[in-house]
Amino acid sequence: MREAVEPWIGEIISRIVTIWNKKKSNGTLCQNLAITLGRLAFVAPATASEHLPVVLSPWCVYLSRYRNDPDKLFALRGLMQTCSKNPSASLHNFGLLMMAICTFSRPPQDFAAEVTQFISGLGSIAGEAWPAVLRHVPKEVKAEMISKAYVSPF
Repeated sequence: MREAVEPWIGEIISRIVTIWNKKKSNGTLCQNLAITLGRLAFVAPATASEHLPVVLSPWCVYLSRYRNDPDKLFALRGLMQTCSKNPSASLHNFGLLMMAICTFSRPPQDFAAEVTQFISGLGSIAGEAWPAVLRHVPKEVKAEMISKAYVSPF
């Protein structure tokens, strides 16, 4: 599947961004595009990660507005896989990234474990800069991260 999708990812992402950037884009359409991007990213995270500096912020915003269902869970997994391939872009938007992840209420246990591992991996990559990254996480997002046991209190 990856071989069939990978050559098209750049063009698809470009078109998604164009729609997201239109002032009068339909909210439901934008949310569904965030889910679509998550599916593509799950299949080819390395290729999708090249576009993170441009797509991460709107992707997180629109994913956070999408209802809690298996599609959102799958898209969040694609988001995390993609962010793992481009940690510098992820660390610059860590608060927004965690906001999107934390909007999934009552996450399954396996997903919670994946999130914890994902955060730990980013923390290891950030090294000494990790405390500064965490300082930029909004208080309400920190509270959600802690309540879902993704992290210990910080």
